[in-house]
Amino acid sequence: MAIFHAYGYARVSHDSQLTKFTLGGEKSDSLDAQERRIRQYFDLHLKSNPDISLEKIFVDEAVSASKYDLDRRPAGEQLIQHVRPCDHIIIDKIDRIWRSNADFSRQMQYFKNMRVTVHYVNLHGNSVRTDSPMGDFM
Repeated sequence: MAIFHAYGYARVSHDSQLTKFTLGGEKSDSLDAQERRIRQYFDLHLKSNPDISLEKIFVDEAVSASKYDLDRRPAGEQLIQHVRPCDHIIIDKIDRIWRSNADFSRQMQYFKNMRVTVHYVNLHGNSVRTDSPMGDFM
């Protein structure tokens, strides 16, 4: 039985981003694409640990991260309420969760105090997790 949880977070700013496909293929920032990459990351990096389970991916549809801090968005607020010490949060890209330095700093300090590891699936082509010195630096 898993004792720690992993949660995903996905967000799109506009209704037009909800559409999965464009004429040229899949939209890279669609909710489906973000959720798929979050699940793939979990399967590749965390699933082998029997103490961690992927519980839920929280989704904010058509919510601006520029206008609303994470804890002021419906799914963001739920994510913060669910996360417990030593849990994991998986985000496709940093701009899906934060758009302001103040929101980033405040929430990351909260997560750090709770020993929550935040995983960025795609940070300029690399994945980063905050439970290492380099990840904390990034």
